[in-house]
Amino acid sequence: MKIAFVYTGFGEGGISSALAALLKEIAKDKKLDITLYLFGKDNESRFVTPDNVKVVFPSEILALWFKDKKKCSHKDILLWYIEHFIGIKISRRPIEWLALRKKQKKKYDIAIAYVNDINEPAYINMFANDFVLKCLIANHKIAWSHNDPYRLGYTNKYILDRYEKFDTIVNVSNACKVKFDKIAPEFIEKSEVVHNCIYEIDADLSGIEKQNKDGKFHIVSVCRIDNKQKRIDRAIDTCIYLKQKGYGNRFVWHQYGSGSDEAALKVYAQEKCADDIFLFEGTTNKPLERMAESDVFIMTSDYEACSLTLLESIKAMTPVIVTDFPEAWESIEHGKNGYIVPKTPEAIGDEIIRMLEMPERLENCRIYMKSHPLTNERALREFYKVIYKEG
Repeated sequence: MKIAFVYTGFGEGGISSALAALLKEIAKDKKLDITLYLFGKDNESRFVTPDNVKVVFPSEILALWFKDKKKCSHKDILLWYIEHFIGIKISRRPIEWLALRKKQKKKYDIAIAYVNDINEPAYINMFANDFVLKCLIANHKIAWSHNDPYRLGYTNKYILDRYEKFDTIVNVSNACKVKFDKIAPEFIEKSEVVHNCIYEIDADLSGIEKQNKDGKFHIVSVCRIDNKQKRIDRAIDTCIYLKQKGYGNRFVWHQYGSGSDEAALKVYAQEKCADDIFLFEGTTNKPLERMAESDVFIMTSDYEACSLTLLESIKAMTPVIVTDFPEAWESIEHGKNGYIVPKTPEAIGDEIIRMLEMPERLENCRIYMKSHPLTNERALREFYKVIYKEG
């Protein structure tokens, strides 16, 4: 079976991690002939594409569109500004026409657009759906949706127009599918669920020691610093609450990641006198190792789809505390490998206090995770169900 994946370019973030993990797993299947179309050429990545996955960069126009401005040469910087001025300030139509005018010659059984492309300011159209529809010849075409459909701004009209020519739309959690189907019941037969895979690193995490030699309780969070979704301000407010309760000298909270709200949140933490215990650590290319060396992983998001970092924390045998959004219940077994709490600093803080005062809560979670190791079996079963239904 010939399968084509289309993606913007590997970098930081959950979608890159999920795709890398899926490719690593299915590349073991010798019955699959896999091609990966990437738009961005220069993204830094901790992922290695399997040798038997053919990688194609189909368009210099798209390569420049997704290029980091800071990495542009003197020759490219003017073209970068012209392209983005036209595509953002005037219309994306000329960029789309230039980038998508050429059909690929190879024919596929299945072509997959593996990225959201709703026209939010943060995304400015990802082009993957358009590339699959206009440039690839395939018997069946599939679009992936990686976030909460409500939060993406999906409407009935948008879904019916945008996904009409796709044979399947994949959601990454059951909760997301329920929302998608409510918005567009006309496509309920088209929508499926494939949970995210986690990237299996080669390092042995069992030998990593906890950081608590200093007597502190070490908390870790790993995410894009986008406060609208990830609510890092809620984590900072939790630190303030714990200080007020007299626990400020008993823990350190390590925040890994970068994003547009980082500078403002650093100022907020400083103003609230939480910057001594809430530490912005920058990006990391070893998130599982950072999780494995910590006592607990905490996610303070308002919403997620199928969070890779939650799954990675469980893989690293580090218990989690996560705020109560519907999709969390598909990853976390409450009271077994972690705890799901209300979306308030007080609720998060009170659970941290319980862990500090009753360390057996953490130990019981670790014992459970060791006897119930996390695998990609569910995600792969769902993936093969979709492609063999289509192929």
